[in-house]
Amino acid sequence: MSLLSEFAASTIFAYFIVFCRVGGMMMMVPGIGEDFVFARARLGLALVVAAALAPLVAATLPPEPPTPIGVAKAIVQESAIGMVLGLAARLLMGALNWAGAIIAAQAGLSFATMADPTQGSQGAAVGAMLSLLGLVLIFVTETHVLLFRALVESYEVFRPTDLPPIGDFSDLVLRLITYSFFLGIQISAPFIIYGIVVNIGLGLLNRLMPAMQVFFIILPIQIALAFLAFAATLGPAIHWFLTAFEARMAEFLLAR
Repeated sequence: MSLLSEFAASTIFAYFIVFCRVGGMMMMVPGIGEDFVFARARLGLALVVAAALAPLVAATLPPEPPTPIGVAKAIVQESAIGMVLGLAARLLMGALNWAGAIIAAQAGLSFATMADPTQGSQGAAVGAMLSLLGLVLIFVTETHVLLFRALVESYEVFRPTDLPPIGDFSDLVLRLITYSFFLGIQISAPFIIYGIVVNIGLGLLNRLMPAMQVFFIILPIQIALAFLAFAATLGPAIHWFLTAFEARMAEFLLAR
């Protein structure tokens, strides 16, 4: 009975440790960790994924620590690693919010705001639409599979017995924030050029006709032209984002 009890205890601990990393990622990953997703749904999915993942990574799992402090330390470490994996994907999704904010400013649509469910806050309507579109296409194109592959491969990069590299995690977050802003600039580059050209033209027209309320008269035309430009560039912009998202998430698979 003692051997059976020890085996059951070690199996439960191994499953729980895997669940901590999976649950940490589920809390942060886009699409699953959103506020509009029921907490029970996230919990159920994390339990199922952990049950499927535990046998695959059983060889890398440590034995049960003899003290409660060791158990608590393992829980914190595994949860932190999972949250970093989910945070990496969420920071990349932020590029669409950056792009939406820039597009709205250049198109004269900054006043059009709405609740962005992917960010849990109020934002430009263009950014909210881009975020939802990018989120849907990530799942439609099965790019989200890379997140789960990265979770599996993370057990070879970040072993449960080792301390998580805090410095490397901080550097990763900083680089992802920088890259997210850069990617947002790339996606919105046509509208930056569009805004510069329109504003220069409006400035020259205002100098030629000072008595005319140029900005109020041209604003509807500016918005209409921006919609046409948005319709023409939406497909390439989303394709550019999906390619960049896939390339960045693939780094977790190659960092072995």
